[in-house]
Amino acid sequence: MNCPQLRDDDGVVHSVSYLSPAISIGDRVTVSGFYAVTTNCIGTVIVVEDELGIER
Repeated sequence: MNCPQLRDDDGVVHSVSYLSPAISIGDRVTVSGFYAVTTNCIGTVIVVEDELGIER
């Protein structure tokens, strides 16, 4: 399964395990977590432990 993806300020795309439904395409968000391989996402993902802030 493809998980949600975030693009960082350098243009690198990262898959993440979870994003709040309140986050819309184009929103800026800061997350913290760790990289892992999960059984429900394709490839390595950032396992989100906290969404630190959302900018619109």
